[in-house]
Amino acid sequence: MSPRRRLSDARRVQILEAAARVIGQRGLGDTRISDIAESAGTSAPLVLYYFESKDRLLAEALTFAEERFYEQTAAELAGTGWSG
Repeated sequence: MSPRRRLSDARRVQILEAAARVIGQRGLGDTRISDIAESAGTSAPLVLYYFESKDRLLAEALTFAEERFYEQTAAELAGTGWSG
């Protein structure tokens, strides 16, 4: 993977993390692209460059947050010896 691609992927994850934070703070209906951009330390046009629309960004952010939740839960359960 090229350094540019890694940087692009890292920026995308940074925006998704910021979106999940802002959604958690403001709620889905009150979340604005500008709030996400500010939280990510970037601009609203750059956010839209990566995600094309607010709807797509919000959907991907929710999926991202859900996947992270399950990964963290699985890791915590693995640490307890619980096998389900």
